[in-house]
Amino acid sequence: MLLRIRVRLPDRPGSLGQVARTLGAAGADVVQMAVLERDNGRAMDDFTVAWPTGADFERLAGGSARCRGWRSSGSGRPPSRRAPSRTRP
Repeated sequence: MLLRIRVRLPDRPGSLGQVARTLGAAGADVVQMAVLERDNGRAMDDFTVAWPTGADFERLAGGSARCRGWRSSGSGRPPSRRAPSRTRP
């Protein structure tokens, strides 16, 4: 299942990497990331992640709670998109 997670974090080198590592450690696979705004040393970013079916969301919440300086402002399913069809030669 795809989830969209919005985070506000310090706008400094390594912040995005920390978020991506935390998401990966929780079992999420980052499939898209977008910077929404940057202002006064803070940034707001959206991460779209593939989350394993049946996996416990507490793993994700627990991982974000341990990160210093950033917080999740919500998560939800992104608008449904049809995956591009793949053809085999």
